[in-house]
Amino acid sequence: MFKRLGYLLSTFFHSETELADACRARLSAGNTRLDQKLPADKLVTAWRVWIPSGFGDGASA
Repeated sequence: MFKRLGYLLSTFFHSETELADACRARLSAGNTRLDQKLPADKLVTAWRVWIPSGFGDGASA
């Protein structure tokens, strides 16, 4: 949960740094998919989240 939320916050809500930092402090080991139903081929190592290619393009992570 914290990986997905942190990734989305840092990608789309840049001003939510305090909440993103709280998520980062609670990251578990291993990697997860942003959406279990979608193919994911890009790993965002900072958040340990696999995302579909093209997701979040135009926004900095």
